[in-house]
Amino acid sequence: VIIRASAQGFDPVSQTFDLNHEEERDVELVLGKPGQALEGRVLLAGELPMANVRLWHQPTPGAPSRSPEVCMTTTDDGGRFALEGCPEEPFWAELIPDDDSGAARAWTRLTPGPPVELTVVRATSLALTAQDPDGVSLADVQVTLSPARFPKDMPAWLRQRHVQKRRTDPEGLATFEQLTPGDYT
Repeated sequence: VIIRASAQGFDPVSQTFDLNHEEERDVELVLGKPGQALEGRVLLAGELPMANVRLWHQPTPGAPSRSPEVCMTTTDDGGRFALEGCPEEPFWAELIPDDDSGAARAWTRLTPGPPVELTVVRATSLALTAQDPDGVSLADVQVTLSPARFPKDMPAWLRQRHVQKRRTDPEGLATFEQLTPGDYT
């Protein structure tokens, strides 16, 4: 069983126990004071406050933390957020905009300290048509789209998550959506 305790103004705590019907034990859970909250704002293109953007602590980009309850929040109508219970050293956070916000998902490195402003870029779409040398559209062609450059510290497994594949439709059209603006191969 997992025993959890939480109270307003304290970090939640939990302990795991194996139950044995013949054994009786007392359980003591100590609630700790929360660490300093990391506060800030999320802006679209550095200008417009973004509401309902989820921020989620991750040990490395794309690697979810073991406990989704820890260090996770959503921006308010003014794009403001407060992340509580996060590590006291620098950490990665994933910014997940609403599907209809027009923004691209992003990872950012955060350092506990003064308030921060985080900028997300507008997402864009790319549509292309596969054709033979005579200009005839080709159906069922696999098209692979990959960023031309990756950040130096991005692990190989995360790079693969940024590679997208589509098959062309009967008119030879392949569409890629929610792309971060940039150069692609």
